[in-house]
Amino acid sequence: MRRLIPYFFIFFFCIPHTFASDNTFPIVKGSYQFSLENILLPGSEEMGLMGGNYLIENRYLTGGLGIYGAVTGDRGGFFTGGFHLAKVVGLPQEYFFEANLFAGGGGGGAAPQGGGLMLRAALGLGKQIDNHRYFLGLSQVSFPNGDINSRQMSFAYTYMFKKMHFPGWEYAQKPVNWDQLFSTQSHHIQQVSMQLLDYFPAPSVLGRDGLVHNKRLSTLGIRFSKQITPLLWGEFETAGAMRGGIDGFAQVFGGFSLKQKISQRLSLSGGWLLGAAGGGNVDTGGGSMSRIFAGVEIGLYRRWSSYLQLGYIFALDGAFSARAINFNLVYNFENIALTLKTNNNSMSRKIRSLHWRRLSIRPGVQKYTFYQQPARKFNVQKNPDVDLTILKLDAYFNSQFYVSGQALGAFRGEAGGYAVGLLGPGFRLNQYFSTELLLGVAGGGGIDVGSGKLIQPMINFDVKHSKIWSTELSAGYVKAYDGKLSAFVFNLGVAYRFSHPYY
Repeated sequence: MRRLIPYFFIFFFCIPHTFASDNTFPIVKGSYQFSLENILLPGSEEMGLMGGNYLIENRYLTGGLGIYGAVTGDRGGFFTGGFHLAKVVGLPQEYFFEANLFAGGGGGGAAPQGGGLMLRAALGLGKQIDNHRYFLGLSQVSFPNGDINSRQMSFAYTYMFKKMHFPGWEYAQKPVNWDQLFSTQSHHIQQVSMQLLDYFPAPSVLGRDGLVHNKRLSTLGIRFSKQITPLLWGEFETAGAMRGGIDGFAQVFGGFSLKQKISQRLSLSGGWLLGAAGGGNVDTGGGSMSRIFAGVEIGLYRRWSSYLQLGYIFALDGAFSARAINFNLVYNFENIALTLKTNNNSMSRKIRSLHWRRLSIRPGVQKYTFYQQPARKFNVQKNPDVDLTILKLDAYFNSQFYVSGQALGAFRGEAGGYAVGLLGPGFRLNQYFSTELLLGVAGGGGIDVGSGKLIQPMINFDVKHSKIWSTELSAGYVKAYDGKLSAFVFNLGVAYRFSHPYY
């Protein structure tokens, strides 16, 4: 925990100044960054590590959230998630110098990650061409309480964009005529869905233990889709094991699909995804996976629809392959790109009357403690406390009811590789207290979660510092549905509130 404190301090107290001004129309610079490097494990074993980061820039620093996963070697299922901080210095002729830091938790794939705390630093030179940055440098990846410490070359690609960002929730008032304020509008359809995905491996598929591993596997996850053109969509999804004796299995995919509207309520689609997956005795080799699919989407009610996919998944350098059936419960919405008719400072007062969606981001740390029974697979006499990084993303339907998605990864407590994904409703009782009922999946790190299904009720206490920022203290209980994990949960974090316009 002490190693993480400097990174939390820098991220929470430097990056917020990006959104500090209410005097001008708030346009912020964001970016998607992808990196690739080949790290060295003990015994001269190599592992390809791919990273993905979502970043926000200001005049001084760039910060955001990141995830890293194994894609080559023999450690499929190795994932870490955490916080990213960078400094970019412009040089002549669109060259730049960049230094960045990452701190997070995770592991898996039977890698020697110890408690799971990952620190990564990189520096090097790059070239910017329009909205694209290309970076080549030297990186160091270490797990201070494990046996991984590697220095290597690293390549990164960054796509930069601009978007509207409105700090706080005070904009959430009655709507107004958009045409009075903006000269142009463009609508970007997006979808967020909860997905249940079943894999049916071929009869001959073997697990990492060399034995037949062909029974039905089930995962629970989140899918995000964004329309790029009338036909082309970008896809991102992540999921974890829920059934089939594969606790510890996780996957992250990105790719593209084509969708054709047949009628007002019916659409057909097909696509291709590439990503990383593994863990839980599923032999994905180095972790690189691909999935092709076709599906049908049916409108249900207003913004809701159902989406059924049939597909095929296979490891690029492992034994696993399977037919796939994927059911999604989809929420549809439209983000709006707008051009102001004027740039004067009085515009921020007019913006307050638009129609907004309330959102929040809550990063922090969580602890499992006061176990009710032995919760380790391999040591029934010992239950050390487990510390985890946590990221919560919330979307509000009104001033009180919201849905929260949460991701956690262990960084201390002899549980390296343990990861959790949670989703559930929340309700704000008043300005200080809120409560949540979370369901999800977990696995890895030697913690006995049975098939992976969890329930975790929580109560949160907010200490507000401004209309935008607050400190959050939380307490709750985590229970595995058919495993031995049963413990009290405590959480310390911060909450950042913001708003987006929508139709």
